[in-house]
Amino acid sequence: MLTSSACAHAGHRAPGPERPQWEIADIIRLSGDTYRQTHWVSPAQHRVLDAIVACRTAQLGGHAESCPRCGFERYA
Repeated sequence: MLTSSACAHAGHRAPGPERPQWEIADIIRLSGDTYRQTHWVSPAQHRVLDAIVACRTAQLGGHAESCPRCGFERYA
């Protein structure tokens, strides 16, 4: 039950499942150049690999949210 001074944003909820140790972007960052040098990759495939590596980075932009009650900030 929330009181009038409590915040209801996601930052105050119980933590969800942990993120995996490795994501596809991590694997491409580590081995992508070697793969590209040893396998034929089309221009479209190059763009897809580059987009996966850029995913979840500031390179693609994002936005900040903040709670006016407590000042909690979350970046997406």
